[in-house]
Amino acid sequence: MRILFRPLLPNELNHEKIWFWVFLGALLLFKLIPIDSVALISCPIKNLIGLPCPTCGITRTVIAISEGKVEEAFTTSPFFALAFLGCGVYGLYAGVAMIFQTRRIRLVIEQPWKRYYPGMLLALVLVMNWLWLVFRGI
Repeated sequence: MRILFRPLLPNELNHEKIWFWVFLGALLLFKLIPIDSVALISCPIKNLIGLPCPTCGITRTVIAISEGKVEEAFTTSPFFALAFLGCGVYGLYAGVAMIFQTRRIRLVIEQPWKRYYPGMLLALVLVMNWLWLVFRGI
């Protein structure tokens, strides 16, 4: 697996353009919809079996980040707090890359069987996040 910095190739999907507009849309959404009006429902899985699901706390994490309470977001759900902050950083990078036509970051997976690594890493992190939620009693 290698990370490359190269110009956008002809006819290549422009990920940066897509993610910049997604990032900008999310920012506008957070500004237009008051966070106080979002109805927080309890997790149906937690209500059913008594344990949180691996994604419990996402809404509280997003609300905490949008209000600038980063520490609270990491306490609620560390994986998703990191993921949302990472998406924000990528959105900023995408805007800069798109506006200034800079080199693009590309991840190249050379051996076909190694394509499963990102999925396995995601599964591992989700399990770790779930264990965090269980032991914290969230």
